[in-house]
Amino acid sequence: MSLNEEVEDLSPWLNGKYIDLWSIGHFLGGVGVGIWTYKLGIDFYKSFVGAGAVIILWEVFEKLYKDPECWENRVVDAFIGIAGVVFGYLVMEYLDI
Repeated sequence: MSLNEEVEDLSPWLNGKYIDLWSIGHFLGGVGVGIWTYKLGIDFYKSFVGAGAVIILWEVFEKLYKDPECWENRVVDAFIGIAGVVFGYLVMEYLDI
């Protein structure tokens, strides 16, 4: 199997219609932002709204610069990133560290 064939086999994982490998990065990035905003003492609502706005603006930025993702994947990426923010913030709040 050539390298091109191997990359084509991974294509659904790299640019899936709803979820792809980038989804992991969106979630972990969101978790990092949630932890960071908790540590900075920013309340949950401001963290949620602020991070949500930045994540949505990022997806718009990607669209403007011709990223080949379909709109369904962009929406799911935004939700996954925001879910990561909520998860990171609430875990820190629960652990109280």
